[in-house]
Amino acid sequence: MNIANILIFHGLARPICGGQSRYRNLTDRLTLRGNKVIVIEPEDFKDEMENESIEVTTYKELRLPRRSLCIFRDINPSFIESVARVLKHGNIDIVMISHPSGALITKILAKILGRTVPVVYDAHNFETEFIKETFSNDFKYSRLERLIIPIYVRVLERVTSRWVFDYITCVSERDREFFIAKPGISHDKVFVIPTGVRISSLPDRLDRERLRRKLGINPEAVVVAFHGIYSHPANREAFAQIAGPIAAALKQGNERILIRVGGTRVPKFEKGNLQSLGFIEDLHEFLSVADIAIVPISHGAGVKVKFFDYLSMGLPIVTTTKGAEGIKVKNGEDAVIVSDSDTDFIDAILALANSPSERARIGANGRRIAEEEYDWDAIGEKLDHLLTSLLGRSRPGA
Repeated sequence: MNIANILIFHGLARPICGGQSRYRNLTDRLTLRGNKVIVIEPEDFKDEMENESIEVTTYKELRLPRRSLCIFRDINPSFIESVARVLKHGNIDIVMISHPSGALITKILAKILGRTVPVVYDAHNFETEFIKETFSNDFKYSRLERLIIPIYVRVLERVTSRWVFDYITCVSERDREFFIAKPGISHDKVFVIPTGVRISSLPDRLDRERLRRKLGINPEAVVVAFHGIYSHPANREAFAQIAGPIAAALKQGNERILIRVGGTRVPKFEKGNLQSLGFIEDLHEFLSVADIAIVPISHGAGVKVKFFDYLSMGLPIVTTTKGAEGIKVKNGEDAVIVSDSDTDFIDAILALANSPSERARIGANGRRIAEEEYDWDAIGEKLDHLLTSLLGRSRPGA
């Protein structure tokens, strides 16, 4: 297949967030399976680190002096020109697009050019929910923007999902039910292609000891880890919880516990039993020295990609219900799930800190879930089969 993959808020290189990692890994897997993928992305994200086997074309975003107008791509001449060029000369069989913005003009261009190509919405979130929980509470935008943009996105997602997109892929059964219930999409139009993780080797005891010495971590410490993008409101709230009541309660409950956090734009400091590391250059190393991972998330749409990182490293996870949303884990077996990041959350961390055998059991179960359900290679194969099937459905006479 020849696939046009239209990326809206991300490029392929140097992934710094869950959505970008998803698009990069799915694109790589489709390419490895013999498909030709042409990526259309904003020129701000073009990077020499991109895979040479993937053809990339770019467009310029519409901008005001202090604002990007990225959600108005349907009237962006540069975007229109780039999509038209790829549809005309790329012999495209199917189009994937990561946001409702730009879908309508893509469909119109395909019609004008006489190309019968299915357009697939590859949804990392249910965008209506996501923008309500993020943009609506981001006070760097004006009150008018925070009122109007979520309404615009809700209408855009509803209209394109019902009448523009031929099919929709989403990351979980929960999101699939949202698309079926909210915009009113038929069941046979929406499919689950989960977000995944690269299953890497686990460090042995000697590796962990060496890394801990290198990082100056006490061999007797019980290391609790969390990471995320600081600018995301749900993550910022979690960082505040960790730095405040969680750190204080854990210090009182077990003096051996060391909390290590970090991520994109995370402030760098050290205070008591908390190390805030700033940007994490080597996530594998960061997680290799940890004993427990926590996800004290109370808000936020979509699945939390960090959860898969923790599962794949065999770390026992203490999470809120929201943090585990859309992920196939059982409480007490594959993770410890509590209702909120309150006293129960802290008690669960302390219980694991005091029980190496329970940490090992839950961590091993989580690793098995990662291998069976969320391995990128298996997910890429599933997507390849799905796109082939959808292409067969859409061809004349099918």
